[in-house]
Amino acid sequence: MRWFILAATVPLLAMNGVVAASEIKPVHSEKCLDVPNDSAAPDIQIIQFTCHSGPNQQWSVQTAGDTSTIVAHNGMCLDVRGGSTGDIVPIIQFPCSGGFNQKFRVINVPGVAPGDSRVQIKTFADKCLDIDSGSLFDTAGVIQFTCTGRPNQIFHIQ
Repeated sequence: MRWFILAATVPLLAMNGVVAASEIKPVHSEKCLDVPNDSAAPDIQIIQFTCHSGPNQQWSVQTAGDTSTIVAHNGMCLDVRGGSTGDIVPIIQFPCSGGFNQKFRVINVPGVAPGDSRVQIKTFADKCLDIDSGSLFDTAGVIQFTCTGRPNQIFHIQ
């Protein structure tokens, strides 16, 4: 599979750079991606939860070339469970391996207001990170799903 990145890559992600201690918020809910209960265990599904600036809501986006690895404060990486290419596959934390299922493309989406930085986060399967069923509730799971452009697949990285 060949990957092509759009020219409009997120400006805050410098080539081969790191953005540390960032919150990742789905625009539909303005909640934060969260490691439940600040768990250090592998294979825990990432959720959305009301933002509270806790360490379990802080992410480092490490960019190398046209892909990024997204790392939790505990050193675990975002991961597409089992390397699946299907829809409704949980996005989990897992020890960083550099595997294809831990590589993401962060692609700029035009915002509504000047300076509004919105992104899609695409998996190796060319699917999007998605808040399951567009839920607005705390503890809704983050999944991989076919890209639709809906707000539950668009994020702010702040």
